[in-house]
Amino acid sequence: MIEGIASTFVAALVNGASKKIIDMITAAFDKENTGGQAQADKAIKKFYSTLQKAFNDNCVRVLKEMEYGQRVHAGRIRQLLYGDLKSSNKGVGPLEAELNYRLKYMRMHGVLVLVGDTEYQITNLGKAFLNEARRHREYIDVLSGS
Repeated sequence: MIEGIASTFVAALVNGASKKIIDMITAAFDKENTGGQAQADKAIKKFYSTLQKAFNDNCVRVLKEMEYGQRVHAGRIRQLLYGDLKSSNKGVGPLEAELNYRLKYMRMHGVLVLVGDTEYQITNLGKAFLNEARRHREYIDVLSGS
């Protein structure tokens, strides 16, 4: 399934986007680029619906946890999504696999980056996605109060 969604996103980029749009998205991933957030905001206007279809509430919870640029350890993300799950509990293996899949999936979509081995940080595109979701009044349960 991830390949299908990723393929759709890439196809949309390649088929519908000019080199300028691709350059804007590339720059949006670059946290060091001072114009990156403005470029990400422009890019998300064109690609929001594609990303919105790809992300569920838990994906948005992860982004919201990082929205001010702080790095978040994978253990904190696990706690955010699954509470105080103990390693002795049944079902931990599948949930751990799901968490790893979710984080990799979000990295593939350009909204998260891995910092070191265990911490994640939101990208400019991820911030732009949250802002656009608020404008569209989507993910209300997750984004309310922010």
